[in-house]
Amino acid sequence: MSAPMSKTVIFTVSLLSPLFCMISGFGPISHGIISYRASVYFGAEEFKIVQENPDGLFGGSVFPDVFYDPQCSEGNYSFVSDATKSTAFLNTSINYLLTKYPKPWSNVTHKLVSFLYGVLSHQVADYMWYGEDKSQQGFLTMMARLNFHGNFQEAAVFAELGSDAVLAYDLNLDHVKPFLEWFVPVSDLVNIYALMFGEGKVPYEVVENCTVTRLIYLMKEKLKVSEYYAAVAPNSPFLMTQLLDYFPGGVDDCAGWVIRKWNDLNFMFENGLSHCVIPSNPLQIQCNSSTTLQQSSFTLRNSVKKEAWKQVSASVYSSDVLKMQEESGFRLFPSDTYWREIKKKHQLFQKKRQRTKDLNSIGNYFVNNTFAKLGWALTSGDVDSDEYKDLLIGAPGYSVKNFPQTGKVFILFGNKTGLPGFGYIAVNLDNTTLNCTGYIKSPTKQQSRFGSSIAVVDINLDGVLDIAVGAPAFSNDESNSITYNGVIYVFYGTPKSRHFLRPNITISCQPEFCRLGSSLSTVDFNGDGHEDLVIGNPFYLPTDNQTGVVTVLVSKDTYKAQENLTFEQLVENWRLFGHQNNGWFGARSRGKDGVLMASEPFYRKCALPGCPLNSQDIQSAGAVTFNNTGSKFKFPSMTLNGRDEFDLTGYSADFGFPYDNTSLILAVSVPGAMVYGEILTIPVKLRWTGTVILFNVTTNGLVQVAHFDGDRKLALFGSFIKFADLNGDGFDDLLIGAPLHSDDWTDLIPRFLNIDEDGRLYIFYGGSNFPTGNATFTKDCLGFSPCPWKTAGDMVIPVSPKAYIGRDAEVLEYPTKTNLVVSAVRSTDYFRGFPHTGSIYIYTFDKK
Repeated sequence: MSAPMSKTVIFTVSLLSPLFCMISGFGPISHGIISYRASVYFGAEEFKIVQENPDGLFGGSVFPDVFYDPQCSEGNYSFVSDATKSTAFLNTSINYLLTKYPKPWSNVTHKLVSFLYGVLSHQVADYMWYGEDKSQQGFLTMMARLNFHGNFQEAAVFAELGSDAVLAYDLNLDHVKPFLEWFVPVSDLVNIYALMFGEGKVPYEVVENCTVTRLIYLMKEKLKVSEYYAAVAPNSPFLMTQLLDYFPGGVDDCAGWVIRKWNDLNFMFENGLSHCVIPSNPLQIQCNSSTTLQQSSFTLRNSVKKEAWKQVSASVYSSDVLKMQEESGFRLFPSDTYWREIKKKHQLFQKKRQRTKDLNSIGNYFVNNTFAKLGWALTSGDVDSDEYKDLLIGAPGYSVKNFPQTGKVFILFGNKTGLPGFGYIAVNLDNTTLNCTGYIKSPTKQQSRFGSSIAVVDINLDGVLDIAVGAPAFSNDESNSITYNGVIYVFYGTPKSRHFLRPNITISCQPEFCRLGSSLSTVDFNGDGHEDLVIGNPFYLPTDNQTGVVTVLVSKDTYKAQENLTFEQLVENWRLFGHQNNGWFGARSRGKDGVLMASEPFYRKCALPGCPLNSQDIQSAGAVTFNNTGSKFKFPSMTLNGRDEFDLTGYSADFGFPYDNTSLILAVSVPGAMVYGEILTIPVKLRWTGTVILFNVTTNGLVQVAHFDGDRKLALFGSFIKFADLNGDGFDDLLIGAPLHSDDWTDLIPRFLNIDEDGRLYIFYGGSNFPTGNATFTKDCLGFSPCPWKTAGDMVIPVSPKAYIGRDAEVLEYPTKTNLVVSAVRSTDYFRGFPHTGSIYIYTFDKK
C-alpha cells in the first residue's frame, strides 16, 4: 500500500539571472530526449513499465549527473556521480532489485525499474559521447577538429552546455512535456549506495537536495532556450547541424544503442547476472554469452564534467518546484506558475506567426512512424516504365519495435496529370490499399539508416531504370555493429513492375566508419550518353581523417543478376579526393548535364604549411568542386573556396538559365555567411544568416551578377538551392531553402518572444524580372532588409512548426503540369500523435 502523498514547495527559480549562469548544460534535456526516443521502439516485455512510468525514466536519465553541481553539498559528493555513471552501479542495483523486490513487481517497484532503464540510457549515451572513440571518429572528436581547432576539452565543455540549447530550440518537444517531471527512488538509492560505499556515506537529504537543484537548472534551460541557442549556435555549425544525425555519437545513434542495451537489461531482470558480462563499457554488456570482453577507458569524462559545472554554477532563486512524496521516493515537477510562464511565451509567439503566399497544394503525405525522417532524401524517375516520373522518398529513421532506424524507401507513382494528390487530406504512405504507392524495405534489420540517399539510374543498360539506395550505418560485422561500414544496394527495375524485392548489386566498404551510402547522384561520367551512379563519401579515410572522396559506378550491360562489389575497387578505378583532412569532401555530390558538383563544407583555410590543426586556421570556410565530365556547356573544372570562418561555402550548388537561354548562371550557397541589414534605418549584423551568390559562367571565368541574402540569424539560408522551370515559361526558377528560419529579426527584439522556427523555401521566378545585384533588397522592404519574403515570387511555409522545411525539394515535369515536392523531415503529426515523422508537401504548377 502506498504511503500518503503530500505536496511541498521546495525552491523558486529566478527568471532574470545572467545568461552565463543559465547555460547549465550537461545535457539533461539531451539525455531525456535520448531515453524517450529509445522508449518508443523498445519492444521487450518491460516496455509497458517504461511507457507507464515516464517520470521514472526521465528521472533516471538525468540523475547520474546531479552530484557534480558545486551547489550540491558544496561539491563534496561528485564521487557519487562518478559511481552512478559506472556499470558497477548497474550491477549493484540489479542485485539489490532482484533480492529486495522479487517478481511479480508492484507498481511502486515499476517506478524503480523505469528509473534504472533511464540510468542505463544515460550511461550508454555518455560512453557514446566520450568513451567509445578508439578510431577518433566520435561526435566530440570531430566537433573539436572541425570547430575548436582540435581542442577536445573545449569542445566537450561547449557541447555539454550547447546540446540542450540546440535540441530544445530546434525540436518540437510538446510530446515530451513530462521530461520536467521526475520520480527519484531516494530510499532505494540510499540503500544501493550503502552497498557500494557503506552505511550513511550518501544521506537521503543529499540525494534530495542535489536532485532538486538539477531540476531547477533544467527549468531555466527550458524557459530561456532562445537565449542559449543564440549564444551557442553561431560557435559550432557542427553541433548545430549534426547533433541529431551524426554517427557514432549523435542523438539518434545513442537512442539506437540504448535499445540494444535495454534488451540486455531486460534479460538481467528476468534471469539475473550469472549469464551476463558487464565490463566498464556499457556498450559491451553481453548477456547469454561466455565472451570475455576487454575494458575500455573513459576519455576525460569526469574532468570535463566537473569543469563544465564550474562554469555554469550559479545561485538559484525564484518560481516553483513542487515535491510529491511517494513510497520509497518522491516526484518532482514544476508548479502551475512555471507552466503559465511557458504558455505565455507560446501565446506571444502565436500572435506573431503568419502564413503568407500559399501555393496550389495538391497533396500531403506522412507515415505513422515516429522519428522516420520522411523526405530525408528525394529523387525522381520513371521506375515503373509507364513514361511518367515517379517520386522516391527516403525515410532513414523508419523503425519497428526493437529495430530502430532500419530505414525504408517509399515510392509515389505519377501519371499523365502528375503525382497523385488528395487535396487537404493527409495520406499515410504506409497504407497498402492505395494503388499509387510502393515501398522498398531494408534488406537487413540493422540500424543501417536505409534510405539516407537514393538515385535512379539504368545501371545495367537494359532500358529500365534501377534504384540505388544508401544505408551508411550498416555494419559488416553484425556482432560488432558500431563499425558503420555502410553499404549501397542497387535494385534492378523490371518493365511495367512496381516491385523491388531484393538488391541485385551490393557495394560494400571494408574500413570501419566508412559510412558508405551517405550521398548518391548520377552523371554521364564517360560520355556514352548513359547516366552513371555517382557516390560521394565524406567519411572515407585514405588518411584516416575524413578527407572524403567521390567515385563512380559506371553503367554497363555486363552486370550479372547478383553482383558484390567493393567501394575500394571503384575508388581504385577513378576518384576525386578531398583537399584536406576533415573537410568532408563529397558530403553532397550531384551530377547535372555532364558536370559533377561535390561540396566540402568543413574545408578550412590553414595557417601553417602542411595544414596541421592550428588556432589561427579559418575553420569550416567550405569549398565546392566542379568537374566537367563531358558537358555540352563550356563549364570549367574548378574549386571555389570560402572566405570566412563557418561560411560553409558550397554547401549546395546548381546552375541553370534564369535570365535567358544563353547566359549560364552558377549559384553557390554560403549558408553561414554574415549578412549586413537594417531595421528601421539601424544597421545590424545578422550572423550565420546565409547568402547565395550567382555567377555568369563565361569563357573568361566567373562574373558575379547577383546575391540573395537571408533575413534571419542562424537560418541556414542557402542550405538547399536548385534551378528548375516550375511554370513552363522557358526560364529556370531559383529555389532557396532556409530550414532554420525563425520569426525573430534580431536581438533588438527580445529573444524570449521567439521560441520557434518554421523553415522556408523561397521561389524566385526566372525571366525578364529575375533580379540582379542585391536581389533581396527593395524599397518595399518597409525598413526591414534584406527581405527575401518580399522579393520572392512564392514561399513554402510548413503547417507544423520546427519542421525543418527547406532542406530538400524535387521537381517533376509532366505533359501539362509541373509538381514541386518539398520535404519537412521533422514535422509532427499532431492529430495522430506521431512526433517528428516527417511530411511531404506537393504543389502543382500549370505550364504556360
